[in-house]
Amino acid sequence: MEKQTKITIGLILGFLVFVILHNIIYAIFGVEEPVFFSLALLSGLGFMIVLLKQILGKIIQKIKKL
Repeated sequence: MEKQTKITIGLILGFLVFVILHNIIYAIFGVEEPVFFSLALLSGLGFMIVLLKQILGKIIQKIKKL
C-alpha cells in the first residue's frame, strides 16, 4: 500500500476511535471531555488535508500527461 493511503486510513480510524472514546467518557462520567474531542478534530482535519493532497496530486499527474 502507498504511504499516503496508510496515513489516510490511520487518520480516519483515529477520528472514529477518538469520537467513540469522547462519547463513552461523556456517557460514563457526564462531563464534557476536551482531550479526545480535540484529537478527533485534529485527526479529521488531517484526513481532509491528506485527502485534498492526494486529489490534487492525481489531477496534476493527469495534466502533466497531456
